[in-house]
Amino acid sequence: MINLDGRKLSLPRVHACSYAPSNLRRRPRPIVETEIGKYGSDFALYRAVRPGLTGLWQVSGRTDTSYGQRVALDTAYIRNWSFRGDLQILLRTVRVVLFGHGAY
Repeated sequence: MINLDGRKLSLPRVHACSYAPSNLRRRPRPIVETEIGKYGSDFALYRAVRPGLTGLWQVSGRTDTSYGQRVALDTAYIRNWSFRGDLQILLRTVRVVLFGHGAY
């Protein structure tokens, strides 16, 4: 939906319509290499989705959550993707941006 710096980004954090092995080059918002192990067996899911500008973790407390909760939110989003869910995340993003909930 948005093209930043020549890379295609979906508005929600990750777009899980298809996470086939051929899409493994696409990733959500980057994590550093030392964080890969925290995703365990779910890292393949994480790598299989396109990047985005916001997401379930970002609107669910972000800095108020543990890394384990972040992984759980990322993988739950990927496994349960829906258009309606994306709309809810976008609406929640407005609230988070305006009121700074979970961002310090």
